[in-house]
Amino acid sequence: MTWTTLHLEVTTPLFNSGAGPAGASGRQPGVRVPSLRGAMRFWFRALVGGVTGPNLSLLAELERMVFGSTEASCPVPLRIPDPPAQRAAGTEQMNRWVVYLLGQGLGDLRNTITIRPYVQPGAKFDVKLRLRKTGQNTGENVAVHENVAALTLASLWLLSSYGGIGARTRRGFGGVRITGSEGWLPPPWTPESIQSPALGHYEGLRFLWPDDTLGKCLTMLFNTRGVNAREAWTTPPTFPVLHRQHTIAGVSGGGVFDNWGHTLRHTGEQLRNFRASRHAPGARYMPARKTPEWEDVIWGPGDHFSVGALGLPVVFKKNGPIVNAERSDRAEREDNSLRRASPLWLRAVGSGDEWRLFSFAFLGEFLPGPDAPVVNLRNGNNPPEPLRVDTADVRRLTQQWIDVMAVDESFVTTHRQ
Repeated sequence: MTWTTLHLEVTTPLFNSGAGPAGASGRQPGVRVPSLRGAMRFWFRALVGGVTGPNLSLLAELERMVFGSTEASCPVPLRIPDPPAQRAAGTEQMNRWVVYLLGQGLGDLRNTITIRPYVQPGAKFDVKLRLRKTGQNTGENVAVHENVAALTLASLWLLSSYGGIGARTRRGFGGVRITGSEGWLPPPWTPESIQSPALGHYEGLRFLWPDDTLGKCLTMLFNTRGVNAREAWTTPPTFPVLHRQHTIAGVSGGGVFDNWGHTLRHTGEQLRNFRASRHAPGARYMPARKTPEWEDVIWGPGDHFSVGALGLPVVFKKNGPIVNAERSDRAEREDNSLRRASPLWLRAVGSGDEWRLFSFAFLGEFLPGPDAPVVNLRNGNNPPEPLRVDTADVRRLTQQWIDVMAVDESFVTTHRQ
């Protein structure tokens, strides 16, 4: 085996503290291996699931081969020898729309500060991977080892190109980029292809699909395993997958932004206007807008809670009404609440003084399963009221967001459909 080093740089504030032992400085590490590996697993499933289709047993088998299981350790050890330091919470003011994107768990909107420590953009750190190389086997299948190494790198490349590490990655935080490498890289990876893409890469994307190097990784994997027939997704997938028909993507139009902060500031303001798309003259807050579902569903006769397609739970006010997904078979239990993460991902991409917002969405089934969760409104001591959120709402709302942002229009003048 040989150790390969990847050089990474943080691109947007990274929140990943609270679960690791303190280092020599007495501070907790800003990036931890378990969090990194967990995010890599997500992107591995999205990559491989696009071609395994609904064959979940095959997907699970491939994931065990690359990441190990409770019975077998991961074949590719990871190390972060010098994790980046964190900035203390509340020590720096942020734009209110950036704090809006952080949400109540990470930001204090009233004082426009963070309430958890984070790694600042520009911080650099290394990730070391111990990869098996051709000729180092002892009668074992060399091709399998190289495919495991290649898919491990593919998962990390996807994380750095489209996702992130830690909390609120779907809202633009925890971004990282791979800036270089040292050591052996398994084919088809090269020192050039392993680096995170430049802005031009995102400007041409309309969906997420494993072409080029990622496609070669998959072809090698399935050829090695002798898997020829693959089930196709004929219905919306039950989990996020890279797929031509089941993802959409696009970048913001108009001029470029000059840094990540201005990108997310514009994003937060437009997301607020998108969700709260109804003008509310006389309201005591700014902007004077309301979510249509507040009037039509929470306090009206409707039951179609379409804004829930952008993620659940939805909490309108402190100690106020809550709309959330709940286990349909545990309606009377206290632990029945679930969380449906947003299918819409927002990411500031670029470098130097040229940045854009890259938006994409996984168009999967909203609440999958034979015993699919239900969506309930809980308001005080009133009995729960069932509401409706359709899978079609996911495509409709995310497509509208991407389309409007692509032409640089403002949601101040565009009503959410």
